[in-house]
Amino acid sequence: MLVLVAEDNANDRKILRLSLEKHGNRVIEAVDGEEALALAMENVPDLIVSDALMPRLDGFELLRAVKKNKRLAAVPFVFYSAVYTGKKEEDLALSLGADAFLIKPIEPERLWEQLQKILLRITLETPERPVGLMPEEEDFLRKYSQVVATKLEEKVRELERAKAKIEADAIRLRQAQRLEAIGTLAGGIAHDFNNLLFPILAYTEMVMEQLPPTSRAHQDLDEVYKAAQRARELVGQILSFSRETELERTPVSLKPLVKECLKFLHASLPGNIRIIQNLEAQNDLILGDPTQVHQVLMNLATNAYQAMAAQGGELRIALRNVELGKTDFGPGAKKLEPGSYVQVAVKDTGCGMDQSLLEKIFDPYFTT
Repeated sequence: MLVLVAEDNANDRKILRLSLEKHGNRVIEAVDGEEALALAMENVPDLIVSDALMPRLDGFELLRAVKKNKRLAAVPFVFYSAVYTGKKEEDLALSLGADAFLIKPIEPERLWEQLQKILLRITLETPERPVGLMPEEEDFLRKYSQVVATKLEEKVRELERAKAKIEADAIRLRQAQRLEAIGTLAGGIAHDFNNLLFPILAYTEMVMEQLPPTSRAHQDLDEVYKAAQRARELVGQILSFSRETELERTPVSLKPLVKECLKFLHASLPGNIRIIQNLEAQNDLILGDPTQVHQVLMNLATNAYQAMAAQGGELRIALRNVELGKTDFGPGAKKLEPGSYVQVAVKDTGCGMDQSLLEKIFDPYFTT
């Protein structure tokens, strides 16, 4: 049997040819509808298998041309498409005289079985294939336009979704590149800063050893030493962000840490800001870095103070045990599992943040 395959995709065309040749068929190939029509006129095939979406002359136009030609009208015509797969497309193809409308992909052996069934059905129904009645030109153009318009709308929607995804990916990529650059810069600064801190800590400690512990100079140097120690902890956090050192997590009891922050806040915040605390958590043990937890709490409280500095307000800090399920996690918490958690909540009555600020609150070193 001579089979004409009209398919613009080289891989699909090759698979069809190999599948048909495997069962003893001869195959001629065309890359578009115009070439297929010319080959069919030269060598009238026993079967035409055609894609729908092709350049120059698509499958619908090829089918219409074949069925209008007296030499070719009786040749069985099978649509095999991955793009035009809807009911409108199938109805149009069948109204033009197609014998079957198959949707890609189909396994080669299954495709051959279906083609055999189609040919057998055609043979049993019409031993002598008559030339069918073609739809009127106006009717064809109307249906064809509807099919093309529908497909174009689908493609436009696909392109819009793809464009939105590309734009979102580009934003994430720029953000990642920016954070990488910040991390590299921060790592270099941290190394230099560490080199400066080493003699400060060493000489301060040596001088303190030579002074009486009760002397004013010893006490002043002790404050210098503590400040340098805090600076060293900050350097550790910068290095952690720059990924040059791994964050060390240890068991931390949150309640004493929160109380320490509250003690400092009570002493430093102005009187027009009322602090309300609720530390009801019974199990407050977590695995974390106490310095970072302390910094997060102080940063949140500082932001709250800045938002309420002019008009005053309330700063609420709560520590409680909660049970969370899958539906309680937002999109940014994919690594968390349902279970028991310790919740630290910091809330203020300040002016709040707009959407542009909310999108940046987790950027390292971002500040308003």
